[in-house]
Amino acid sequence: MTKRALIIIAVLMILPVLAALVFYSRWKAGNRVVATYGDSVDQVIYGKKTLNRIDGAGDYLFRFGDYLGKVDDRLFGTQLYTLRDDESGKYYVIAGKDGGILLSETGLMADGLPSEDSSVTRLILGRYLAFTDEGSEIAVLLGGEKDPAVSPYARSEYGDGKASEYPVSVCYDGSAVATGKAGFFVRLTEKNRWLYVSETESERAETAFEEGEDDVLTYRAVRVELPAKQRLLDRLTGRAAAATDTAEVSGG
Repeated sequence: MTKRALIIIAVLMILPVLAALVFYSRWKAGNRVVATYGDSVDQVIYGKKTLNRIDGAGDYLFRFGDYLGKVDDRLFGTQLYTLRDDESGKYYVIAGKDGGILLSETGLMADGLPSEDSSVTRLILGRYLAFTDEGSEIAVLLGGEKDPAVSPYARSEYGDGKASEYPVSVCYDGSAVATGKAGFFVRLTEKNRWLYVSETESERAETAFEEGEDDVLTYRAVRVELPAKQRLLDRLTGRAAAATDTAEVSGG
């Protein structure tokens, strides 16, 4: 065997080892342990910050931000993230079995809870299928109809593809966490019609059904007759594929 052949064989044997070392180095760099658990899995020590789970935040809608690293263990530790769109820097998120778990140093919401003076600064359709921060668009979507026409809406009457529902979540006062719900829009595909069910009506109908007052779960839906609202809903849901973010979404 020639010297050239031996060199080629040696190189071929070394290449997989080098590739494995590069892979391990990248994996190790991407899975740094940056935090530890405190008194329980609901408490995370990140640098000088002691982060506590925010009870009730599982009902809110928010998105994972930047990945920071692992908690407690490089292999099996959960992932720690910032909160996407959060300008306060007071929130963090860890990945849980059923989505994200929101953390703050106080264990309480730092913002986003509605008050008498609150204003809606973001409206979200679905689980971030589409959203808008434009005040004029939010006003159109949340605005009532001048002479509302009411139609009964029962999910059981519509098969696959005949109706699409878009739950509405809202953020208050610039918060990155949607803590409010505003019912849902329904698009009746074959009729090319939009309906709106308020959160109050949604709760009423579901309570009536659970208590046996109604045999079929039926909502009193308002027909969306305002052309500007119809066009806006068509545009937002039509661009939903482009608007959907690759970042994970949690809550809601």
